Amino acid sequence: MSTSKGIGLKARDITELLPASVARFLFCRSDYRQTVEFEPIGTMAIPDLFDEYDRCFKAFIDDSDENLSRAFEMSQIGEIPHKKETLLPRFRDVVNYIQMPNVDVLKKYEEIKGAKLSDIEINLINERAKYAKIWLEKYAPEEFRIKISESLPQKVKDLSKEQKQFLKKAIDLIEENDDPEKLQLALYDLTKKLKVDAKKSFSAIYMALIGKEFGPKAAWFLLQYPKEQVIKRLEEATR
Repeated sequence: MSTSKGIGLKARDITELLPASVARFLFCRSDYRQTVEFEPIGTMAIPDLFDEYDRCFKAFIDDSDENLSRAFEMSQIGEIPHKKETLLPRFRDVVNYIQMPNVDVLKKYEEIKGAKLSDIEINLINERAKYAKIWLEKYAPEEFRIKISESLPQKVKDLSKEQKQFLKKAIDLIEENDDPEKLQLALYDLTKKLKVDAKKSFSAIYMALIGKEFGPKAAWFLLQYPKEQVIKRLEEATR
């Protein structure tokens, strides 16, 4: 197998960065006469591959596309799973969740499902959490390694007067709330109260903390760090 940058990957390497069925899917999805192009380092190739695998998994479950369903079946190692509704944890969502110390990934997906997880769902989530950690450590683009920057990002120079006003008011909400669900709702309510754009307001949080205009769900990210650290940074950003 080759990659777009000419870096050779051995079968052993593939099994270290992908579950066996997804690794096999990488080959099953392509014409056997074609060279498999796969560049996992510093790209979104792995999350995209999981998305494609899930698309075929769903087609297998609901019989919506014969070709996609067949690609999924051919990628399975051992027994093919039963065709029943299954929650498929999106790989890039798992990447975000595992970077939040206060979030239990299994409990999070049980909340999303609104019911008890099946054995296959638990196995899928645990498996993806394992490979999400590997991807973050060795292969992910830098912007997906989410953590508060050590110093105040230069990006805060771009904050508008309205964004700074939002951050000042958000500090009070952070001090008052320990529940991420309640804090997230309170932050949204604040944008309505101040009559400011919600997207730009949440971007202000990310700009102050990580120097980017996007990031994981704000409240969960804010509450995974000591409040004193977060509040100090937001205060610095509003000066």
